[in-house]
Amino acid sequence: MKKLLLVFLISSSLYAENIIDNQDAFIVNKTCTSSSGLSIYDISFNTEINSYGEIRYRFAGQDVFYTAFVTRKEGNLLMGKAEFLESRTGDTRGRPWVFTYDIAKQILRDNENIEAKCR
Repeated sequence: MKKLLLVFLISSSLYAENIIDNQDAFIVNKTCTSSSGLSIYDISFNTEINSYGEIRYRFAGQDVFYTAFVTRKEGNLLMGKAEFLESRTGDTRGRPWVFTYDIAKQILRDNENIEAKCR
């Protein structure tokens, strides 16, 4: 009986923790622009781990859509992978890339190379 009670208490606390985490989740919808103004990202994804969204990337005549998969959350940082979905400009494939979004500072990083401020 004590073991059953212990299992119930542990399960309850884990379940409650997941509910609290999910209550903190929200949708990010922003337009982000690099400091040069040449790279523009329209981002739309959930802040919940293992959730999907979309990133639209425009640069030098390219207009490409990526599926965004949020894999980690550390404090105010969301990290994930963007994979090619489709293109409006004829591209048939694209390289996957890693994104980091700072919720507090509203900054998107593309493979740690490009930093774009979001509004």
